[in-house]
Amino acid sequence: MWRNHFKTAWRNMLRYRGYSIVTIVGLAVGMASAFLILLWIVQELSYDRFHANASNTYRVVVEDHRPDGIDVHPWLPFPTGRALAERFPEILAATRTASDDFMVRYKEHSHSELSFLFVDPGFFDIFSFPFARGTPAAALADPSSIVITDRMAAKYFGMEDPVGRVLNLSNRADFTVSAVVRIPSNSDFQYDFFLSFQSYPRFNADLAALESNWRANNYPTYVLLAEGCGPARVETKIAGLLDPYSPDMKRVLKLQPLAKVHLYNPDGTDGQVRYVRAFAVVAGLVLLIACINHMILASACFDRRAREVGLRKIAGGTGLQVSRQFLVESMLTTGVAFVLAMVLLEAVLPLAQGLWPNPIDLHRSDPRLIPGMLVIAFLAGTIAGSYPMVFFSRFPPVAVLQRSYRLGKGALLRKGLVVFQFSVSILLTVSTLVVFAQIDFIRHKDLGLSRENLVYAQMHGESRSRAEALKQELLKHPDILSATACRYLPSQIFVSTDSLSWEGKAPNEKLVVAYASVDCDYIPTFGMTITRGRNFSRDYSADADNFIINEEAARRMGFRDPIGQQLVYWDKPGTIVGVVKDFNHRPLTDPIRPLVLTPRAVGGSRQLLVAKLRLGDPEQALEHFRSAWQKINPGYSFEYTFYDEVFNRLYLKEMQLARVLLGFTVLAVFICALGLVGLSSYLASERTKEIGIRKALGASVGGIVALFSRDFAKWLALANAIALPLGFQLMSRWLQGYAYRTSISIWIFVVCVALSILIVLASASYQTFRAATASPVESIRHE
Repeated sequence: MWRNHFKTAWRNMLRYRGYSIVTIVGLAVGMASAFLILLWIVQELSYDRFHANASNTYRVVVEDHRPDGIDVHPWLPFPTGRALAERFPEILAATRTASDDFMVRYKEHSHSELSFLFVDPGFFDIFSFPFARGTPAAALADPSSIVITDRMAAKYFGMEDPVGRVLNLSNRADFTVSAVVRIPSNSDFQYDFFLSFQSYPRFNADLAALESNWRANNYPTYVLLAEGCGPARVETKIAGLLDPYSPDMKRVLKLQPLAKVHLYNPDGTDGQVRYVRAFAVVAGLVLLIACINHMILASACFDRRAREVGLRKIAGGTGLQVSRQFLVESMLTTGVAFVLAMVLLEAVLPLAQGLWPNPIDLHRSDPRLIPGMLVIAFLAGTIAGSYPMVFFSRFPPVAVLQRSYRLGKGALLRKGLVVFQFSVSILLTVSTLVVFAQIDFIRHKDLGLSRENLVYAQMHGESRSRAEALKQELLKHPDILSATACRYLPSQIFVSTDSLSWEGKAPNEKLVVAYASVDCDYIPTFGMTITRGRNFSRDYSADADNFIINEEAARRMGFRDPIGQQLVYWDKPGTIVGVVKDFNHRPLTDPIRPLVLTPRAVGGSRQLLVAKLRLGDPEQALEHFRSAWQKINPGYSFEYTFYDEVFNRLYLKEMQLARVLLGFTVLAVFICALGLVGLSSYLASERTKEIGIRKALGASVGGIVALFSRDFAKWLALANAIALPLGFQLMSRWLQGYAYRTSISIWIFVVCVALSILIVLASASYQTFRAATASPVESIRHE
């Protein structure tokens, strides 16, 4: 019986090859879209789960109870890791981490590398990264050893064996390569060089002083719990570890599972996981539209298949057998579409890599992928075949053969499916346009500073102390307008502290401020505006300890006239000499926060040299920058970056989301258009005689097309009435994630309506036009 079903299904597929091709293409595109998103979702869910101890590894986070609310973050004092490992037997090992950058030199090769990670020697005992050379136990046992990735091994050593080779870091210390490690793409530890904290003294850092410093919160820490130790019980024991070192502030330690670090924020709220959910919903909608197409196209063949069903039933076939026949046809169609979808997936996967927030890089041997794809294909076939399977099997055979049946609820259901298709396509279009509008708003918003024609380079080692000499060399070129040395770019001032006091401050009041070490040229180079007082000046020696605050800080401190007011910052007093106009020193998802700028060397040395170029061709200015760099920093390679590129990277996820939405919106519209072609074909065939009679009585082609387009217009109007308000609500909620956001303009809805009308007319009018231009004799020759 099943063999007969299959043979019949194959013959019908060949007989109605036009409808079969449209159905298969729609399903294949829908499944390929779902498979593409499945690959990315599986990778997102696999981040750092490959470690042998992943289930017992946790990131330590601190719950800071601050005056402006509770802030949960992973930044801890340096001694925390050692204290956790020594005081709590449930914690088998702990490692602290700190990123850094160095100039790496091997023979004649030298490059500025930004992806260094300092860790404790037991880091590779907790995290089981695969080693290409060397062993985890001995990797960082020697303070003068360094672990590099296989990518860096190829970059610096080529075909040479890297183990035992010596790398020089910023002309400050030599390190011997002890191991080569491979960092999978589905890990958050995307670093190329690993050093032990025990090597800090080689960079003139006082490790003993750091081990006793409980005030600086700069070190993410990970712990490995003993097997069977519940994290809740360990959390209870470690919660008050910081109490003796911050008696005036409530700070509670908590544990975040390693498997959740990538997808969730430190406080457990949604982070990257919201993109996973959004893409999964989009993939499901696109696949559902493709399945609906199958239903609609099956109904378009109703007249042709109805007699077949009637004959089957008269010959003794049951409704169950008829249902099985249409289920087999659906599964066969889905199977062919599955093969085509796999071909499409292999073709588009390399092109789609740049679309996602994180590139897809999964092994084809991942055991979860093929079963997941087969399940998706089976569900698609079941859903797509459900409607014709039920629809055809329920008609009585005599009514079918006499053509005395009425479509009734079946026709109403088809109309509802078409409205659903329209609604999903319009909703995706609204979402895409709003995301692009927000990105355009971000790119053109006045941030209170300049980000154009600014170029910067990383300074290393002793070259940082010669920044002033380098600046003077740069200013000798007429196309370099100004230069500044700083620790942080203006849009990346993330560090904050509450170690600030001022006259009139309440005893228990604490103000969390962002801070940055800058020089006298920082504000003019970045085009900021002084609203009160003055900028830092070399003519005032006292400015070395003075401050410039932003307007938000002045407001939060309660100063009507902040100029001349005294601040005590990190136990050292200074005077406010100026107020800078508020600028966005954090991403636009956050509001502007209090900010303190000072020439003091806080937060580390100034490691960035930024030059403001004259508008025009930058080549000559960059060449002068290079020669000046090599003059002041002989032996250091010159590698520069434009500031606007860094700014754009802050919103890379939003731009990638927009591209993904655009791609899937186009696919949804394409599949929906296929369904409209099928439905218009069905309607045209159902009303063939009516068209012939109307033409015989003198109706024009245009009049017939307009008459038959009214139904589509009604469905389209209903779909717009559903999708536009829903899109407004959903995207308004999405925009709430931005402190600074665009409004949802009326033109977005106008464009959506216009596009939907254009697509419907282009898709649905073709079959109607063909029927309207056919000879009326052919249409009514059987009457």
